[in-house]
Amino acid sequence: MTTEIGDSLEKYKKKMEEEGDDLYFGTEELYEIVNGRVVVKQIPYKVNPRIVFGHDDSGPGGDGSGDDDGDDDGGDNNGPGNGKSKPKRGFNKADIVDIEKNWGIKFTKPGRKEKINLEYMIARQGYQENQDATLDAMLERQIMSGEFKKRGLKIDIKEEDIRYDRADAKITLENSAHFIIMRDVSGSMVETANLSKIISLYVAIGLSEMYKDRVTRVYIAHTDYASEYSEEEFFLNVMPGGGTSFSPAYSIINSMLEGTSYETTLNYPRKIDYNTDDVYVLHITDGEAFDRPQSLEEISKMIPKITRLMYLQIGGMDKSFGDDLESRFGDKIRTSYISPQNTMSNVKKAVTELMGGTNSDGS
Repeated sequence: MTTEIGDSLEKYKKKMEEEGDDLYFGTEELYEIVNGRVVVKQIPYKVNPRIVFGHDDSGPGGDGSGDDDGDDDGGDNNGPGNGKSKPKRGFNKADIVDIEKNWGIKFTKPGRKEKINLEYMIARQGYQENQDATLDAMLERQIMSGEFKKRGLKIDIKEEDIRYDRADAKITLENSAHFIIMRDVSGSMVETANLSKIISLYVAIGLSEMYKDRVTRVYIAHTDYASEYSEEEFFLNVMPGGGTSFSPAYSIINSMLEGTSYETTLNYPRKIDYNTDDVYVLHITDGEAFDRPQSLEEISKMIPKITRLMYLQIGGMDKSFGDDLESRFGDKIRTSYISPQNTMSNVKKAVTELMGGTNSDGS
């Protein structure tokens, strides 16, 4: 079935061929909220040709989204320099669900949501008479006393026969968690902004599909400044630029855990009760932090209160920050390192390495 965007792509390409110009064809991804869900649309555009020395790993427009390993998921848009296809980034929920089978989160805390389950029982004292149970009790009494054998069944209800429905309220705690997605949007992440968004979106959709309202999704974006954003703002409005510091973002998480004020675009600051809720943090960055000591200090305060910190580095030559996390904090850390190419293999590698090894039911 051809989509409207697909139709426009073909018409646009045909028009370019008729005009005979030297411009290349590319697409730009737009993120929108439709019926409460994030969707991705691809808009066609023309880009100027570029001179490339050696192997070109970037896609149309130099956005780092070419497919250098041939893992093309259906795109047919040739980028300059390498003649390879740029993958389409429409999201098929079935693909995400298929990946979800191999990953999940683990619930280790008692939970925060109290549920009252009414258990109806038959008793001699209660709220409302149960006629069926009362007749059964009468018949049993007549049989045991020999009355039934002498004269057969006779409706003769006595006080001792009356049975009632009684509701016992049982309070249970439901396992729950907060999952914080923290994205580096500094200037050095401009080329990988789409890949960073796509991975964030896969995780968000996966959490929504597997855990519904049991997992609260939280979003933080940072440069050398950090703030909490709504889901819509996080995917649609946060623009890359500026320097890179990790500590402001980790400081916000500590404020959430401690119940103190912090920078947020929401109507009120969030308070996370880590005694009852599991807390997961996913940090997506290229590893270029100008405040390593301060960041590690903030993480040291955070680690005892959370269940796991997942560190995803996209590109970047220096892996020492992730190495520091693993050596200092051990089992509470998971790391993944992927190349900056915007490919499905990179998306799958990231979510599998960070979220894999735990069944989706948390066991």
